[in-house]
This record gives sequence, C-alpha cells and structure tokens, in this order.
Amino acid sequence: MTQAGKIGHVLRRGDRDTHGPLLRRVATDTRGGMAMLFSLALIPLLGCIALAVDVSTWHSARTELQKIADGAAIVSARELRIGAAAPEVLQEAARLYAQAVIDGGTSFVENPEITAEISQERDSVTIAVASTVSPIFSRLFNTGLSSVEVRATALLAGREPICMISTDTHTSHAMALFDYARLDAEECGIYVNSGSSQALNLEGSVNMQASLICVHGGIAYNGGSATPGPVTGCPRIGNPLSHRDSAISSRSSCSSNSEPMMVSGNTTLFEGKYCGGITITSSATITFNPGTYVIGGGGLNVVSGARITAENVTFVFVNGAGAYFAPESSVSFSARREGNLAGILFIETASGDPATFRISSNNARRLLGTIYLPKSKLLVDADQPVAGDSAYTVVVAREIEIANRSRLVLNTDYAATDVPVPDGVGPSSEIMLSQ
Repeated sequence: MTQAGKIGHVLRRGDRDTHGPLLRRVATDTRGGMAMLFSLALIPLLGCIALAVDVSTWHSARTELQKIADGAAIVSARELRIGAAAPEVLQEAARLYAQAVIDGGTSFVENPEITAEISQERDSVTIAVASTVSPIFSRLFNTGLSSVEVRATALLAGREPICMISTDTHTSHAMALFDYARLDAEECGIYVNSGSSQALNLEGSVNMQASLICVHGGIAYNGGSATPGPVTGCPRIGNPLSHRDSAISSRSSCSSNSEPMMVSGNTTLFEGKYCGGITITSSATITFNPGTYVIGGGGLNVVSGARITAENVTFVFVNGAGAYFAPESSVSFSARREGNLAGILFIETASGDPATFRISSNNARRLLGTIYLPKSKLLVDADQPVAGDSAYTVVVAREIEIANRSRLVLNTDYAATDVPVPDGVGPSSEIMLSQ
C-alpha cells in the first residue's frame, strides 16, 4: 500500500471511531418515536374522554326529563279527570308544571318541547318531553346524543278502586287460577303487569269477576272464564305502595341465625322481633296483641289446627321469610289502624330471597287490610272461601295463584271499618303512573 493509501485508511478508521457511537445512539434512541406515538394516541384518547362526558350528560338530561314527564303526566291526568280534556289544555298544564320544575333548578334541561296525547278511551294521557343537549365531541358525528326524548303515561284508574295487582313484569302465569278456583272482585279493578303472552292463566273450571281486568300482556284460556272480558295491552301501572318500603327499613334488621319460637299451647304474643320465625304446632288458641311483628327465619307457620286471632297488627317479613296457614287452622286478621303502617296487614322487606305466602286454611274468612308482597308469591289453595268476611282486602304481590276450590273474595266496603286503606289502592287509586 502506498503512503497516501495508508494515510487515507487511517483517516477513515478515525472517522468511524469518532462518529460511530453517535450514530449508534441516534439509531437506538426511541424517545422521539414514543413522543410521536403518544401525540398520535392523544387525539383518540381525548375524543373517548369527551364522548364519555357526552354520554354522561345525555343520561343526566334524560333522568331530569323523565322526572318532568312523570310529574307532568300526573298533573295532566288530573285535568283530564275533572273534564278539561282538550289536548291543548293538557299540554299547557304539562308545560306549566315543567317550567316550575326548571325554575326550581335543573342542570341539563332548558325550554323542553312538550306534547300531550289522550287515549281513545279517554282514560289515560301520555306526555312526551323532548330537549336538546349540547355535546362536546359527538356533535361532529351522528351519535344521537344531541337530543333526548322521554314519555310517561298516567292512567285514570279511579272509576273502580284497585284491589289486586300482580307486579311482575315478565313472567308467564304472573296471575293464575287453577282447578275450580274463583276470584270475586266485582266492585274493584285487577291489574296484571306482566308482558308475557300468558301473563294471566285461567286453567280448569275457574272463574274470575271484577269491575275491570287489565292485563299488560296476553291471556291463556284453558277452560276458564272471566267477567268482564279482560283488556289486554293495558299500560303497566307502577307499584302504588313502593313508598311504604322506607317505613319498614329502620325496623327490619334481624339476625339470620336466630332460633325459631315454637308454640304448642294457648299463648298470647306481644309485638316485637321474632327473628327466628314462629311455628305453631298444636290445636291451641293463639292471640297476637296489637302492634308490629317482625318475622324472620322460617317465617310464620301454622302447621296444625290452631285458632289465630290478630287484631290491629302488621306483620313485617324479613330476610326472605314467608307464611303458611294449614288447612285445619283458623285465622282472623285485621291490620293496624294507626301509624306509618296503618292499613298494612302483611309487608316484606326488599332483602332476602323471594318467598311463598300460602293460605290453605279452610277458615280464613277475615283478612282485613292490605297484603303487600312486592318480591314474593301469594298462593291461596283452600277448599273454602277466603277473606269473604273482611270489609276490604287488597293484594299487591309479585305473583298471585289461586288454586284448588278456593274462592278469594275482595270486598270494597271501606266505610264499614276503621282500618284505613293505604294511599294508592282502594278508593284513593284515582291516578296511576304507568311504567
């Protein structure tokens, strides 16, 4: 190699020795790439956050609108009830109510559009309320979050007092009559909220009578009959006694491992907590003094021919407890006359599994008051009439079944007793907000 070549070779090797580490650091340094990737990811991330805010705003606006629609429907139904039935009058009543709510303070609703529609039978009014929403991000896309509309229907049920409601909204046979059963409620209305095609089941030589039989879903006839013919497709009516739930929340605590109380002789019981339940096992006379009885554990069971008398009482069932009255037993019950549970005979708390309340007693002619079982089933399968000697009886239960040769009688002689009827049922059931 010439001297010049040697010199060039050394220079090139020197360049590599000097710049090589720098080039390697540039080639392997990912900080700039990560920054670029983060910048690119930041745009959709911010978009997702903005969209989540838009969705939350939309749901909040819908909740406010639904409250306005519910109240406006009730106000409009009151106008309909007193005869001011023109849609524009109802619409103005609804608008004034909505404006009063907005003036009282709302966060997401301003200047809603309100329309009113009266049913062909003139027994209900439907209010539609619509409003715009100001989205942050989704206004660039057709997401449906820029407007919200809700509806509420109020049903005039006051032409006939309500004496029975099956509250389940989905199940088949939510109300059912089997064998030779009868349901006599000639002066009051019966409502079945289930949307099943077999919401009301009439099977065997059964018969039901009421002033109105209103079924949200359909009817399965298997030999039974009903007078008058049930109306299908009725609006669901809300639970008229849901406000009673808070009346028992403070007194419903009960230990789940308490021992049951066994009663085998003539006994007088006093109000209080029976967290293990009460079982009556003899043909004795049992008297429940006036007051409120909290029943847990295995529930209230009369498994013998005992004679039960309970005047001015309320039974509160907790932790999934139920009740059973054997065929040989004799029971006479009347509900509390005063206090926040006045008019309530049986009531259950929301805690615990669903239960069955079974009346098989062939001497249960007096059940004066309201039976309220929003998560459980009432089964009446005696051979003799039930509740026929009561001035009134109201039943609100998730499911209702009448079987065997039972004849459940729901009277409406409200003036014949000093046991008050709870608001929302009986003669005070003028307006019901449908679901």
